[in-house]
Amino acid sequence: MCRDCGHRFSETSVLSTNLNNRNERQVCATLAEAKNLTKVKPLRSGLAGATKLDKLEVRGQIAEYLWHLQKQGLRPSTIEHYGQKLRQLLRFKVNLLDPEQVKTCLARNNKWSERTKAIFATIYDGFAKFLDIQWELPRYTAVRKLPFIPTEQEIDAFISACGKKLATFMQLLKETGMRCGEASKNRMD
Repeated sequence: MCRDCGHRFSETSVLSTNLNNRNERQVCATLAEAKNLTKVKPLRSGLAGATKLDKLEVRGQIAEYLWHLQKQGLRPSTIEHYGQKLRQLLRFKVNLLDPEQVKTCLARNNKWSERTKAIFATIYDGFAKFLDIQWELPRYTAVRKLPFIPTEQEIDAFISACGKKLATFMQLLKETGMRCGEASKNRMD
């Protein structure tokens, strides 16, 4: 699929004479000249709220958005993460061109934490701004969880299960309250 015009093209120079193909396909460049392309995967049928053409269009727009992020200098891992989250919304049969469907999907998914919903909403917000889709970013407030703090008996049981060197090191940390780096640095002094 061409990122510039959005049309699909084939590696072969001969287009099929299928009845469904009424000169609606276009070849923008030869394979040797093709530089601005993205791969398109076949879609599953029966996706709610959109036709197959819409899904192909959305996948192309996701590729354009990821290319835009790469040009903005984001790290490859961040770009991959954004792509995974947008494709995950597609797997939930959400039409990404309809912000109300995205909001409904986020609101109805009870398995996700508020923080996860906030991440999806923020990523979709950037995608929507890129495509000039008007939508209001929903508010999600992450619930802070208390960290696990072991009891002194649990710490003692852990230290007794360690080897001699590690047990001595862990006992030093327990008794003095030092951090690992401080204890290992002062070991040589």
